[in-house]
Amino acid sequence: MSAESRGGWGAFSRLSLWVRSLAGALLAVGAAVLLIDLADWKYWRHDFSLSGRNTLDPAVIDLIEELPEPIVIDVFYRPLLDPYATISNQVTARFLEVARVAMESNRDRIDVRVHDPRDVEETQVRQKELGVSGVNFVLFSTASGSRKARAELYGEIAVVDWGNPTFEGAKYLEGEGIHGAIGPTWRAGSFTPARLSSFRGVEVLATSLLKVSSETSPKVYFTAGSGEPSLEGTENTDLSGLVEALEADGFEVEPWDPSKTPDVPEDCSVLAAIGPTQPFPEGTLERIRDWVAAGGRLIAAPDGAALESGQEGGVGDLLRSYGMIPEPGVVCEPLRGAGGEDVEGDYRCALLNITNEGLSASSPLTAPLRERGRRLDFLLTPALRRGGLDGGAPLLEIVTSSNRAWLDRPVGKGQYDFRRSRNESTGRKALIMEAQLPSGETLANGEIRRGHVLGIASSGFLSNGLIQTNRDFLLNAFNTMDADRHWRIRVSPLPRPESRLDLARSDALHRLSLGLYLVLPLLCALTGLGLVVRRRS
Repeated sequence: MSAESRGGWGAFSRLSLWVRSLAGALLAVGAAVLLIDLADWKYWRHDFSLSGRNTLDPAVIDLIEELPEPIVIDVFYRPLLDPYATISNQVTARFLEVARVAMESNRDRIDVRVHDPRDVEETQVRQKELGVSGVNFVLFSTASGSRKARAELYGEIAVVDWGNPTFEGAKYLEGEGIHGAIGPTWRAGSFTPARLSSFRGVEVLATSLLKVSSETSPKVYFTAGSGEPSLEGTENTDLSGLVEALEADGFEVEPWDPSKTPDVPEDCSVLAAIGPTQPFPEGTLERIRDWVAAGGRLIAAPDGAALESGQEGGVGDLLRSYGMIPEPGVVCEPLRGAGGEDVEGDYRCALLNITNEGLSASSPLTAPLRERGRRLDFLLTPALRRGGLDGGAPLLEIVTSSNRAWLDRPVGKGQYDFRRSRNESTGRKALIMEAQLPSGETLANGEIRRGHVLGIASSGFLSNGLIQTNRDFLLNAFNTMDADRHWRIRVSPLPRPESRLDLARSDALHRLSLGLYLVLPLLCALTGLGLVVRRRS
């Protein structure tokens, strides 16, 4: 009897099985190669990484698709020597990863060229062609080379804490073009390694693409000379955070002092009058009104103390021209106690967290915030009231408080008790309003560029203290105001720390208390009762 008839495997059977297995493996590899090639041809992508590192923000992808001509990204890098080789490799690898993802999102628009630091001759030829020199930087340029934007690897793309280098290490970093590794108070001591403080690769990518793809950057002018918050200061009341966000988004930011240059600058895309504590120079309000009537775009926010003092000739009068009446005081909302009762008299009543309930669903400024479940924050803010506007232009209340809010009047100069008195009624209070004028400048193509005004109840809404929460709304507001950038409406992904349970104003604390003190013991009692009944039966 043969081996096969006894249930064994003959030579032919083993060969047949081996051939079928090999053919199956080859077919699987072929199918995988074909699928990869098809995905590469059709630009099909899916990010399987947990951190999402293979995906760009949708706004950046939109920006790449809107590029008027291809952009070349030249990366000139030279690895640092030990003990800084690790941080050098980390920074370079992370930016190359960002550049790769950008190129793969649209290879017709982005061309990334990484220059080998060992090929000195090729690097020098390319740098001479571009008219640049140096190492460890990235150059963004149009294919024609007419516009360029340079970003340094260390300092712009990546912020590195260089630790406490030795004297020789500090001299080495200085020779590599890395300035500021040691401060004026540096003292020799134990060596501390460098570490990456922050990485801004995607932000620098978007900013640089905007710079090289636009003939000119839109200019935002902030009024100055009348006690406005500083554009460079780092205090909570200053505006440096907003300025930094605008510049990172491709705007040019400049101050405008009407006492030195009476007329609104001709290249002004958006004028921001934020929190002046003193009246504007004589004639300034009229010139701003004329500029808006001719199609200008204005964002205005008064200072709360100036409103309380009854100051004239400032932002309050400017907003009244467009039917937005600032009301001095502080908008407050009651907190919720553990038993579900309203709590007043707490300063937190004046910290407003505006969620979907107070965000207009019809405005392009607030609709994206509603879709992403985002909020806006106000602190010690006055209110806006609807007034009359000549010409019948509509006034839109795009951000309001809840209907439980009241306008708290001061009990002394700048002092509030955060308690609702009998003459302070509750109801929705307008916090941000917008108006589009019915007339404006007629453009060459026959279209009418209408004046547009955005009124914000408090200058603190734009301050450093609240910029982290309100940043997306403010960027959208400035982009909407600029007619050429209205399509740049977006909301960045919500970071984990921003996802929170509001215990102060919602019923969450009350429900949690009921769950802990009533529902949980009741469930335990029912469970025990069930066990008793089961044992007796």
